[in-house]
Amino acid sequence: LIRGRKGRFFSPLFYAKKEPNHNDSVLQRLDSICQCLNLMTLIAMDKFHFTKREKIFLLLALLVLVALFISSSMTYQQQEIHDNKINRYFGWLENIVAGWDFTYGGRIHNVQVDGRAGLAQFVLRKMAHFGSYFLLGGFGYLGLRRIFKIKWVAPVLTWFMAIAFAVFDEYHQFLTGDRTPSVHDVMLDGAGALTAILLIMLVLFIKHRFFDQKKQV
Repeated sequence: LIRGRKGRFFSPLFYAKKEPNHNDSVLQRLDSICQCLNLMTLIAMDKFHFTKREKIFLLLALLVLVALFISSSMTYQQQEIHDNKINRYFGWLENIVAGWDFTYGGRIHNVQVDGRAGLAQFVLRKMAHFGSYFLLGGFGYLGLRRIFKIKWVAPVLTWFMAIAFAVFDEYHQFLTGDRTPSVHDVMLDGAGALTAILLIMLVLFIKHRFFDQKKQV
């Protein structure tokens, strides 16, 4: 594949002079392969440079990854928050979830089953799941969205990468001991990353649609 004008790629076989012989079919097949590779070539790094802001976003995404890895390396007892700390620092959350009654991962959670502090701690853990991957998806998308020539690739690939790390994170928890991997946690993590990506896309669309165009006028 060769970069042509306006940063586009083309297949040299397509422009090659072809003699009317039996090699035409081979050349056509090779040209088809090149055209497929052309569609699959999504990144053009030869002239691309990250901005300072994009580097900061990628660094923040890396810090979130490191924090998640450290967290999954800890046992449940190391992460557990005692009831007195829950009452002291998260009493407001206890009051909010006191009337909740829901099922997560096939288990019922309410005050009668978990207790006030236990239910608040469970909700707090799931909020941490959602929030950490919200940050990961948001920072990752903001850092990588300009790389890809096809606009929809950046959000989709960023989301898939977040889910892939969520699966790895759950497996890492399994290796840590006394913690079991959960498909529901992976789904929650993916929802957090997807929410951040969609919100950023919406904000960027509104900014481009209503503010940038007005400046041009």
